[in-house]
Amino acid sequence: MTEDKHLANINIDKQNAFNAVNATGGIKSLDEYRKLYDHQWGLTVPEGPYPGMLSNYTSDLLFSMERLSTAPASVARVGANNALLFAVDNAASITGLSLEQLQTQGRLFVIDYLDQKDLPRSSNIKFGAACQAYFYIHTESGDFLPLAIKPNVEGSDLVYTPEDEENDWTLAKLMFNLNDVWFTQWFHLVAGHETAEIVYLAAIRTLSEEHPLMAFLHRLMKLAWAMRHSAEKRLINVGGPVDQLFPWAGSSAGVYTDGLYQSGLGSKFRANYLKTNLKSRGLLDSAFGPKLKSFPFLEDASLVTAEIRTFMKSFVSSYYPTPSDVTSDLELQAWILEAGPAEIKDFPTSVKDVDGIVDIMTHMCYLVAVQHGVLNSNSPVASTASLPLHPLAFYAPLPAEKGVTDVSE
Repeated sequence: MTEDKHLANINIDKQNAFNAVNATGGIKSLDEYRKLYDHQWGLTVPEGPYPGMLSNYTSDLLFSMERLSTAPASVARVGANNALLFAVDNAASITGLSLEQLQTQGRLFVIDYLDQKDLPRSSNIKFGAACQAYFYIHTESGDFLPLAIKPNVEGSDLVYTPEDEENDWTLAKLMFNLNDVWFTQWFHLVAGHETAEIVYLAAIRTLSEEHPLMAFLHRLMKLAWAMRHSAEKRLINVGGPVDQLFPWAGSSAGVYTDGLYQSGLGSKFRANYLKTNLKSRGLLDSAFGPKLKSFPFLEDASLVTAEIRTFMKSFVSSYYPTPSDVTSDLELQAWILEAGPAEIKDFPTSVKDVDGIVDIMTHMCYLVAVQHGVLNSNSPVASTASLPLHPLAFYAPLPAEKGVTDVSE
């Protein structure tokens, strides 16, 4: 199997990295984590992390812009009438505006991972937080920056900000990134695999092999099909990678993933169209607050998705010259009707013209290729799970007081 071959290569590279780190005296500081990536992953990740992930990992701008580039699925603008999650007493000292003023001006953004607080753990030697965080648009530079992180560690009500000591603030960012990679990976499983898989399965039940859309669906789903089965056997299984790497058990991952699906957060089909979703979170065309100065995920994803749509429009139009050709295609209409019994969330209930088909096919491409490539594929090793900024677990209880002397211990 391809997975077995890749795993064998990982084990070879892992041993090379282990040997190289030990040969240079081990890792004694966050800066020395770069030793892990010093040409040690030639078989699996020859290019290593993205440029800057090792040299600029202390940068607040790098940390915040990950939310708008490689991990964009959970950030949202705080509405004028939304309840604030926690207070930040020194917000004005950091930003020039109070927390309430940032909200009133539409400059405040939030990410909330409190739902990770009580997940069953994989062992009693690994720890994680359940962070909530604010980000904001700077009044002068327009930069998207971090404002505060509340880890919600048991027995503590601490709030960290950039005005804290460097070690404390760095630890807060690391705690947040652990929560972020947990969310991102299970969100990607729901959106890029489970949602696409159920649409594909409905197509298998209703479209013949000769139907023009099936060739595209087969190709799109080649590497996305049956991931739930693979995950159960080789990812979230007892003693598997999730149990080994994360503070939370593989069984927790299954429950968490199901929650993301059942809530619709990762599974609603039309609501998660690229621009529809970003607009719903106040990240695109928002009438409230200033526009984001830079949004790398949107800039790249919209370009690729637009080209996909153009191609799909041409292809679909060649088979359906008129709307009546669409409505008279019994197999196509059966596919749309099958979405109901298949319980596809928010799938179109009717398709009467070419644009309706193009919407579905473009979004399928977006889910399994564009969005998947950002959230998973090589993204974890290149950015969202690269060390030292993105630990997958902490191996000491997280502090209930500030004053950390060494983040690497």
